[in-house]
Formats: sequence, C-alpha cells, structure tokens
Amino acid sequence: NRVKRDVFRLASSLRPDRIVTLHLDSPFGVCFPFIGLAQLKAHLSSLSDLGQLKPDFGEAQLTFLTITNPAAEKTYADTIASACKGQLVSVPDFRSLVSVLTTTQAHLVISSEVKYEDESIGDWCIAFHVHFYESVRQLARELKARGPLTLSGPFLSTYAVYRSLYGATKGGGQYGFSEPLNWEIIKRLPGKFNELSASASINAYPISLLFGRLGRLERQRTVGRLYKEYLQGESVLDLGCDVRGVEEFVGAHTRYCGADMHGKPDVLVNLDQDNFPFGECSFDTVVCVETLEHLQKMHSIFDAVLKASREYVVCSLPVEFSHANNRFMDSLGVPSSSAFTPIAPVFDRHQWLGGVSDNLDFVYYRAALGGFEIKRIDLFYFRKIALNQEKSIVNLFGKGRIYQLNKSVGIVIFVLQRKREGK
Repeated sequence: NRVKRDVFRLASSLRPDRIVTLHLDSPFGVCFPFIGLAQLKAHLSSLSDLGQLKPDFGEAQLTFLTITNPAAEKTYADTIASACKGQLVSVPDFRSLVSVLTTTQAHLVISSEVKYEDESIGDWCIAFHVHFYESVRQLARELKARGPLTLSGPFLSTYAVYRSLYGATKGGGQYGFSEPLNWEIIKRLPGKFNELSASASINAYPISLLFGRLGRLERQRTVGRLYKEYLQGESVLDLGCDVRGVEEFVGAHTRYCGADMHGKPDVLVNLDQDNFPFGECSFDTVVCVETLEHLQKMHSIFDAVLKASREYVVCSLPVEFSHANNRFMDSLGVPSSSAFTPIAPVFDRHQWLGGVSDNLDFVYYRAALGGFEIKRIDLFYFRKIALNQEKSIVNLFGKGRIYQLNKSVGIVIFVLQRKREGK
C-alpha cells in the first residue's frame, strides 16, 4: 500500500491538475479494548453488525487491545483467530492502554463494562476528549448514515486538504477536531482555487505596500486605502486597531470603534482572556487585519467577528512558510521569528503557522458556516519570480500551485460579504 501511495503521489505531482479522489476512511480500522476473556467474546459476538459497512468502507482492520496477561494471551489469540482476522495487541499496564487509545487512528468501541480495577476506560477517554462508540451497532449506524469520507478535485489542493484532515478525522484520538464537521462544506475545499477564481476578485500586490519605513501606521493606512469602499457604512469595528491608522479612511458619518489589548483603543480587550465584547450584527464592517494569528482562540474569535458584522469582514492571515523559504529557518538553520521557542514569556506573538492553502481553507470553511462568502482575495508577494509578477501570482492561484504561492506570498487579505437570503 505504501508503494502504491508513493507511485500515486509521484504520478499526480507530475500532473498536478489531474482530478483524483482520496479516501480518508481507508484503511478502515476499529479498535476494541477489553479486559478478560468474557469482554473479548462480547466484542467478537457483535462483529456481524460491521457487515453492513463492508460495501462502502471495505474490510475492517480489527485490533483487540488488552493489558498483558501471559497466562491468557494464547487463549485470547486463539479466540480471535477462530472468529475473525483481527490482531491482538498487548500493553504492560492500564495507563499504557489509555495512552494508546488517545492517539489511535481507528474507531474505538468501548462498552461501559470495560473496567480495570474499578477504573472505567470510557471515563478516561471522556477526560481526554477521545471519541468512542458504546457498541458496534452504534458505530455501524453512524458510519452508514454519513458514508465514507472522500475528497475529489485537482491533486495538489485535494491532497493538501486530505493531509490536514487525515489525522484528526480518523478514529477518535485526542488530536481530533473539538467540534462536529460540516462535511458538505469540506467537500468543496479541493475545488476552492477554481471556484474563487471565477466568483471572487483575485489581486496581487507587492508586500512593500504594507512594510515601509512607517511600520505599523503604514500598514494600517494601506489597509484603509485599499478597502476604503467597505468602510463607508454606518459603523466600523477595527479589531486590533493598534495605532488607529484605518480610522483615517472611514466615512465622514461613519462611527469608528477601535479594539485592542494595547495602544489607544476605544475598547481595551484581550480576546484570548475576555469575553467578546460586541453583539451580533453590531457593525456594518469589521476589520481584523494582522490580528487572528496572534490569538490562541482564533477559531471562536473569528466566528464571533462574523456574527458582529452586518455586511463585510476584512481580515488577513500571514503565510509563515514564505518567510523561511518553506523551511521555517534561515540559511544558518536558525528558526524564523514566528517559529522559535522564547526563553521567557513575550507580550505577543504569532500562535499559528499557516500557508496559503490552509489559511484559505480556514477562512472559506468558517465563513461558509457563518453565512459569509469570499468576495475578494489580495495576495501580497515579495519574491520576484516573473516580469509581470501580479499576473503570475494570480495565475498561480487559479491553478492551485500551493508550493509556489507559499514561497512568494507573505500575507493574504480577504474581504467577506454576508450572504443574503435566497442567494
């Protein structure tokens, strides 16, 4: 299987626009923790319920996990062999068993009777936020209802989405997502470059527009000039207002509100610690530039930003890959400023290290959940790769050339617009 995957990746990378289908449920695995022969037999007697999944998910790879018992191990192995093609895995103690469950990439079936010296395996999984099913019947019912997890689209963008989802959606390990996924939106992500090239305005600008000798003020004034048309409503919230450079470009009769954890904001707030202080649909436009990547609670704050806007959201995310030529380090092997571990706490720093594709996935997915669509994407580049750099960057985006975009683009700014009913 590994050889097949390597050949597939090589062939597809030579033809990056080739349409492929990738399966996140393949291989399909189920893990059954048990303590003692009676619990093992109970698991084996319920395997017939997996039969209804075979047409869609293929043959299940079964793992039976228990604590090492030399006296009974051969009995366990023989019992499993007589009932199915499952694999017996033994671990030395109860904590090791729990540790394996938190990182497994198989679906877990744990009945309430599975205990060890009065400690419930299910209770431990709940404590570690590990998802599990209480019976094979429940597993079969839920997987049958949702169907196999598949992604289809051009190889490069499809594979990028696949890799970001693979570890978090297989099984129930603690590194999985902490909220239910909207799979209908996720299925659209592989085709995002083609879709947005047709439906949104895609532009490229030199990053020198943002990073001049005036520093923060120059960046904010550039944001104000480029997105002035979205700042003319009744009210504008500038989240992460800093030195308030955007304020100079709002409409003459527009109410401006700046919010930040430092500087001279109208509302002083630490978004990682305080409750989001603005209500639903309280501003026509919310500007959130060079802010999200500084927040540990980026996902929930971005959702709150969408709720606070009646019409537009102007937001940005950096392309950290480009700042270190896709290596997160300079030519001497020193980590880039956003990827190092400081020797003492710092006041503020980037919390997330993203590229063009995963930043776009984040904005596209959460915007769709919040009732918004992407209206405009501006790619700020700083590596000269063509005589007509702007056109070249836009073409790379349309073709979904992730690697070249990550090397050339330093910041992406999005303009989102709330969808209207019936649209």
